[in-house]
Amino acid sequence: MAWAAAADYHIDDRAGDDLRDGRSPATAWRSLARANATSFAPGDRLLLRAGGGWRGTTLAPGGSGAPGRPIVLAAYGEGPRPALHGDGAVPAVIRLHNQQHWEITGLEITNHSAAAEPPAARGIEITAHDAGVLSHFVLRDLHIHSINGPSAKFDDGKVALKSMGAIGFLITGTTVPTAWNGVRVQDNHIHDVSFVGFANTSTWARGHRTYDPATWFPSHGIVIRGNLIERTARDGVIVRAAVAPLIEHNRFLHCALEGNGVGCFTFHTDDAVIQFNEAAYTRYNPGDHDAQGFDSDWNCRRTVIQYNLSHHNDLGFLLLCNNGHGGFNEDTLVRYNVSYADGGDVVRFSGPVTGARLLHNTFVLAPGMRHPIPGQEPTVIRHKSWNGWSRDTFWAANLIVHAEPTVGYFWGESTDNRFAGNAYAGARPAELPADPAALLADPCLPAVVPARLDRAAVAAALTPPADSPLRGAAPALDGQAPLDFAGRATRHPDGRADPGALAVSKQPIP
Repeated sequence: MAWAAAADYHIDDRAGDDLRDGRSPATAWRSLARANATSFAPGDRLLLRAGGGWRGTTLAPGGSGAPGRPIVLAAYGEGPRPALHGDGAVPAVIRLHNQQHWEITGLEITNHSAAAEPPAARGIEITAHDAGVLSHFVLRDLHIHSINGPSAKFDDGKVALKSMGAIGFLITGTTVPTAWNGVRVQDNHIHDVSFVGFANTSTWARGHRTYDPATWFPSHGIVIRGNLIERTARDGVIVRAAVAPLIEHNRFLHCALEGNGVGCFTFHTDDAVIQFNEAAYTRYNPGDHDAQGFDSDWNCRRTVIQYNLSHHNDLGFLLLCNNGHGGFNEDTLVRYNVSYADGGDVVRFSGPVTGARLLHNTFVLAPGMRHPIPGQEPTVIRHKSWNGWSRDTFWAANLIVHAEPTVGYFWGESTDNRFAGNAYAGARPAELPADPAALLADPCLPAVVPARLDRAAVAAALTPPADSPLRGAAPALDGQAPLDFAGRATRHPDGRADPGALAVSKQPIP
């Protein structure tokens, strides 16, 4: 197909004029309304003047791009990012509906209401209704912040409200199977938002358990990468109704400031991968159930959680859950993560979770570890009922450093918990899991307390020296990764490995 030549369109809030053609900076439009009245074509660019500002209006341009010819929304000229301020007067600052092949980059977006009871709102809202498969959305290098709402005042089960916040991808309708194919949210700074940093929803998830094509039509190609998401009222990221979403190299800091939430979680997904992220300082609020860094939630299969750093989260590193009323959480693999100074329950199983495997993780329980829920003692592992108990969990080759001796283990009525070749160090509690190949020797870590709380410092502090008794102490395992938390080879020539997330150093550590 022969396409018409693509064009650039400019908007200048100071010198623009909507009666012009917008085709150059000298003939720029002035208002967002002028762009909203235009249907853009594949390859077109809609460019906002650097340093410009627009208030109280939704930008909702028309048109779709095409494969290899997306429509681009970006800036032109020199100066600060163009700023779109919703001022709480609009439900969303940027909106696309039943469109595809769009790239949005280099903008500042806010939507803060001064009202005493601010309405729920979003920064970017991309929606599809009975539209089939919509492809190629890139949201990159955006600064999205100052979006408020009634987050502390709603039931946690209200999914629609838990999609409010910085970015929402929303699918509705029940007639035409509808899904996203290719969503990349990358290198953005999102902060001070209510409710979440990113969330997607879909009405095409109900048939997930049986893969019923009449009601299960998941999205593909969702990638959340390299974002800094901090100070969210609820969750940092929620990915739903998807196959093989990838959540990597993000930082989730100070999430759940006003209510139940975690750094990131998946729901109604298969084969999600959550890796190389940092989650820290997730807050517990009285009455909350969640305040972990990461969560493999119910209706998930084969989630992989690996190479993440978790620290100072009020209710622990990880939640694995299933509501027990027709839901499922099956075969989650958790490997080569580091949890340092997390509170509450470092790993919590809630409900009938099945087939979880936790391999080669390092858990450091800091002195003074506490549980934020009144009356509960902190634990390394806690199983609790949510309409049923977990079964068939396997723990192997993990390193658990008990710097706090009062921290224990709670099994409840969970069944078939198996332990093999885990290493336990520090001031161990009186009762440890029944592990026939447990290693109790001092791992000789150079420092239990990292000099800094970044990946490099944590890796240096928790890498055992060359003469550590951990060397080669773990058998070869199905599910073992070829590289450790620091990117070093894990397998010895005989196939064995070292317990923990960090392989023993090949050189002595001074």
